[in-house]
Amino acid sequence: MLDDATLSAAVLEREAATLETVLDAVVVASGPDTWQGPAADQFTSALEDRRRRLRALADDLRAAARRQRVQLIAGDAETAITPPLGITRRGVL
Repeated sequence: MLDDATLSAAVLEREAATLETVLDAVVVASGPDTWQGPAADQFTSALEDRRRRLRALADDLRAAARRQRVQLIAGDAETAITPPLGITRRGVL
């Protein structure tokens, strides 16, 4: 049980880091050196909106991982192995 909960917390942390890494690469690749004009402005605006949402999701994933680790330390392994909604052992749905 402890291994499942530890694995689940590690998966949450990994998914959060992956979200930010991928998003940062998109931001760099879509800068003004790549393209300009109204379509670029609209894309930048939409990208910033999604970036905020994904950062919030990454924060939620990290918070869930912290909660699981705290529950493990507190000895509540039964609660700790229950992943948050939308999270599976293979990652985020």
